[in-house]
Amino acid sequence: MTSGKARVIISSIMSTLQLPKLIEPLKFCQKAGRGGQSTLSGTIDIGKNIKSHDTLLVQAELHFGQDQMGFNLITGRLQTCLSLRCERCLEQFDYPLDINLSLSPISSEKELDSLPDYVEPLMLQADGTVSIESWMTEEVHLALPMVPKHENTANCHLTLPTNKQQ
Repeated sequence: MTSGKARVIISSIMSTLQLPKLIEPLKFCQKAGRGGQSTLSGTIDIGKNIKSHDTLLVQAELHFGQDQMGFNLITGRLQTCLSLRCERCLEQFDYPLDINLSLSPISSEKELDSLPDYVEPLMLQADGTVSIESWMTEEVHLALPMVPKHENTANCHLTLPTNKQQ
């Protein structure tokens, strides 16, 4: 049995592992089989693809397998924190992202119609691979707010005019 301290150390080591540049999701899913699971976790820097970020590390934990219906399934979680500019006060603020994934890898648009409603498609390249960097960048872009602003106006540095009656 692993102690709590050992779990923290193992978790810390896993979070620093670098994800590969390309993966073959179908092979991961098929290897795990129906009801099974293969896991891939680590970090990747997508900063060069995100406006105003030189470095942006994304922590990913991806689970590959097949659901009970036999559909190839990728579930998991992405976590990162971006620095965004508030549209109200124009100050920078930290915007944490915690993205839950539920995807099915597909190789052609013909497969879209057969996907169950609970998954989104992940389009593979012609050789069956997917670029982790491109995939993670797309997921982060999809999760960004349309209008970035402080969630709590008390944190916003907006100076409002006062209504002084004279």
